[in-house]
Amino acid sequence: MSSLSKTSPLDFLTPESGAFFQRSRTRSYMLGLAIVVALIVVGLGVSLAVVKPEPAPGRAAERLPEVKTLPEFRLIDQTGREVRLDDLRRHVCLVSFIFTRCRLSCPRITTVMKDLGEKLAGTNVRLVSISVDPTHDTPEVLAAYAHSFEIDPEQWWLLTGETDAVMTLVREGFGVSAVPVPPEELNEDMEEIAHSDRIALVDRGGRLIGFYDSTEEDRMAALVGEAKLRGSWIGRMPAINASLNFTASVLLALAWAAILTRRVTLHAILMSAALVVSAVFLGCYLTYHFNLEGVSKPYDGVGPIRYVYYTILISHVALAILMLPVLVLTVARVLRRRFAQHARIAAVTFPIWAYVSVTGVIVYIMLYS
Repeated sequence: MSSLSKTSPLDFLTPESGAFFQRSRTRSYMLGLAIVVALIVVGLGVSLAVVKPEPAPGRAAERLPEVKTLPEFRLIDQTGREVRLDDLRRHVCLVSFIFTRCRLSCPRITTVMKDLGEKLAGTNVRLVSISVDPTHDTPEVLAAYAHSFEIDPEQWWLLTGETDAVMTLVREGFGVSAVPVPPEELNEDMEEIAHSDRIALVDRGGRLIGFYDSTEEDRMAALVGEAKLRGSWIGRMPAINASLNFTASVLLALAWAAILTRRVTLHAILMSAALVVSAVFLGCYLTYHFNLEGVSKPYDGVGPIRYVYYTILISHVALAILMLPVLVLTVARVLRRRFAQHARIAAVTFPIWAYVSVTGVIVYIMLYS
């Protein structure tokens, strides 16, 4: 192409070169679209080969068919302080079920809870352990138990109370079992009270979300990620990221319309804004995953929709990685005022960038709706 005039980025489009340039740009658009389609096909192939129709057992929570709100209650913690549902409503809570005479599962459950507490330090997540042996487990007994495990009463409440109140909350509120074993049936491998070793996730407002098996490391890792999302500022990041992707999508569409109508200045302003928004998104995305420490929210969809989700996700991630060097080349050409080369590369970049931005919103909707 001939050298460009300094008066307008479109001055290189002479009558003789215009038709050739339009054909060249069309081929570039088609190349960009072909790359997008190819990565979608690859994503589908990988999904069909690797993804199972149901979530991996180690990553899935036992979610309730419908989120339920816990009933009102009044219990006592290890310091003698009254704890009510209103106290739980202000926090995200991880709730376990134990009793101090338990020799087998309860020390392990308490150790798991302590580890969860350390990983969730600095968040709005509170730990709660409800005694299923309230007659024996008085506040004083629970205080001694708490001391033996170095439990901080500001982060972790050990609750007891009237037997009827405790059992109503455990059995009807949480829907878990806690059944005394008849003395004649006891042996050394049994506990005096058969009870759940699952850990319940309770969201703000006292909403019971689901249960996680405390014996599975993968489920505990998933619980940490879910609790962080609900109990700290990091939980707002997915919505912010989706909003940034949506904004970038709109800016790209407007910028494309502007250049088609040869409004170069408006196009440059809109593309600059899209670049800034995408850069902010990248910073937010990295911040989000850094703070989750490699633990992310698993997709809980079941059946064919899982293949759709992972096809979109795989192609989205692959194209996002590919987009970075292509985008650098696109911007470099315009900064060096090589507008003809910029236009051809931008025609390849546009379908990729648009797909990445739009699917970022779709992934958010599928994962969090």
